[in-house]
Amino acid sequence: MTEALLDLPAHIRQRLVSALKSGLLPVPCSGQTLRSVLGLRSSADDLAKALEGLSDQGFTGPAIAILIEAVNHAAARTSVPDIVWSGPTVPGIHARDTRRVYDELLGSAKRSVWLSTFAFFDGPQAFKVLARRMEEIPDLEVRILLNVQRNKRDTDHMTSGNLGMLRISRS
Repeated sequence: MTEALLDLPAHIRQRLVSALKSGLLPVPCSGQTLRSVLGLRSSADDLAKALEGLSDQGFTGPAIAILIEAVNHAAARTSVPDIVWSGPTVPGIHARDTRRVYDELLGSAKRSVWLSTFAFFDGPQAFKVLARRMEEIPDLEVRILLNVQRNKRDTDHMTSGNLGMLRISRS
C-alpha cells in the first residue's frame, strides 16, 4: 500500500472505503474526481496515482476497499505511546494523574509490559495492578527497568550497579 493511502486521515480513508465499495468511485480515477467525491485538496493527485497502481495490479475498487479496511484494523490494534505529565499540579494546565494512568495502562496490558522508571514509591501498591494482570494473563511478558539503590557498604555482585533489569517469568 502506498504512502498516499496511509497518510490519509482516518475519516477520509473511511469515506474512500465507502465510495469504493458502493461503486461511486471507479478505479482508476483522476485527482479531480477524488477532490469532488472525497473533498480532498493537495493529496488528491498522489492518491489517484496510488489507486491507479493498485488497479494496474488487478485490484478492483471493492478489493482496494477491503485492503484499506484491513490496514485500518491493524492500525487500530497498534499501541500508541501515552505521554503523561508527572509532577506538581499547575493551574491552567490539564494533567492526568500519573498513578491513575499507570494503573490503567498496566490493567489493560494484553501481550507485554515494558516499565522503566528512575524511582518508584510504595512498591506493593505500585505493582498490585500489574500482579493482578499477570495472574489474569499468564502469557503476559513483563520487563521492568528501574534504579535500585543499595547500601554504600553492599558489595554483593548482584547489586554492583545502580540500574537493574528485572524480567519476570513464571517457573
